[in-house]
Amino acid sequence: GVSVSAVPVADGDNPKCTLLLDPSSDELAALPAGSSVLNVAFCHARGEVCFLESSGVVSMMYLEQMLALARDTTRPIGNGMLDCLKQDYEGKKKRKVDRNG
Repeated sequence: GVSVSAVPVADGDNPKCTLLLDPSSDELAALPAGSSVLNVAFCHARGEVCFLESSGVVSMMYLEQMLALARDTTRPIGNGMLDCLKQDYEGKKKRKVDRNG
């Protein structure tokens, strides 16, 4: 899973947000008023969100950006973990065959 924070940035009449990826506890504590936090976990093998928690108010445009950043960040990590699990399974299967002759 990953945490994405949207921090409002003053820009005249055009409100903007800066996105923070996996902020530390100190960064979370220092977020200004109007910030929002999205905690999300994906099951990439199924293409589904398996956990979603948010705090604060965020516009749909920023919510979509936050979800995309979380998805794009967690996908390679999830794929790497799946590869490790597959290698471990294949190794155990080979050791079992070797023991049983």
